[in-house]
Amino acid sequence: MKYYLAIDAGTSVIKTVIFNTNFKQINSYSVKNPVVTDKFGKSEIEMEKFWLLTAKCIKLLIKKSKIQSQSIVGLGITGNMVGFWSINNTNKPVRNAILWNDTRSQKIFTNKKIFDQIYKITGSIAQYGCTIPILKWMTKFEKENLKKIKYILTCKDWLRFKLTGNINNDETEVSVYPGDIKNKKLSKKIFKIFNLSTKYFKLFPEIKKSNELGGYVTKSASKLTSLIVGTPVIIGCGDVIASILGAGGINHNKKISIIGTTCHNIIVKNNSKIFFKILHLKTIRKPDFHNEPYVPGFTPSGLVRKDKKVAYEMTADDVENMIEIYVRDIEIIKDLGFDGVELHGAHGYLIDQFFWEDTNQRKDGFGGSIQLRSSFASEIIQ
Repeated sequence: MKYYLAIDAGTSVIKTVIFNTNFKQINSYSVKNPVVTDKFGKSEIEMEKFWLLTAKCIKLLIKKSKIQSQSIVGLGITGNMVGFWSINNTNKPVRNAILWNDTRSQKIFTNKKIFDQIYKITGSIAQYGCTIPILKWMTKFEKENLKKIKYILTCKDWLRFKLTGNINNDETEVSVYPGDIKNKKLSKKIFKIFNLSTKYFKLFPEIKKSNELGGYVTKSASKLTSLIVGTPVIIGCGDVIASILGAGGINHNKKISIIGTTCHNIIVKNNSKIFFKILHLKTIRKPDFHNEPYVPGFTPSGLVRKDKKVAYEMTADDVENMIEIYVRDIEIIKDLGFDGVELHGAHGYLIDQFFWEDTNQRKDGFGGSIQLRSSFASEIIQ
């Protein structure tokens, strides 16, 4: 039996999956990704640590699946998009990777019309954490680091380099740096809008198509991952594009919502239905979360699991207010034209925590029997 191994290096979680050649999922393994944040909008990752976590994730997946490494005939790879993953002349990180959701470049863009101009040129909505805005920020605040940079990569480019030793970018990410989306390359017009010299073009590696061969697993990568030396690795595409393809976004009459650390809504054609998913972060939201850090992580009883109380316990007023907030958000989503709403009631999110006796030990009308523990969700629906 032959297998494919796929890597999805997300913002919050690094995921690995093994498929057979009929693309039936055989097994999966994931690890949480330690993102460094602060109240000023920083969102960064230690690049070497990120690679080692990914390598460990691959190794443990192979072990868990109980298959022979030589039966893996190829690696697919995707990852969180854009950002700023820089390496120097010895191919070592210049600094931590800056992620797509970093907002520090906001302070240098006093003219917000720049982003309207970009949209008109590219059809792509640029964020402060996109590669070109961060490059502009680097020219203002990290000039010494900028001088050390040989190449600017993205997440999957960094992982592919660590797996194969080859350095490339792909068309899907260059297009949304932002870049020339029609010709799938860097854009002189975009650089002019940001008042950036085209001398920085040399910092970007050769662009290849996402379905091209990116290289082969090296001896050093093999030691860390248990993959066989010489295993082929694809160039790969950004995670949003990969999700669209996986959801059948190349077919007509498709509306797709991608709900991860961020949210994307894509309409391929009309005459189909689109639903919006709502979730509450519960204890995932830490006290120092940079957006409104004073808001606590809510839980029904302050429990993340049985007998482990580490979070804020919702009062009766909190519960009623939260129901009203859910209902209000549903009305907003309805007004925006969505066809329906999905309430995320699984995987340990807030609604799910109300369902379970271990995390819901309330003594009011929202705790006790399974019927009462379900009342939080039922009142939102009603």
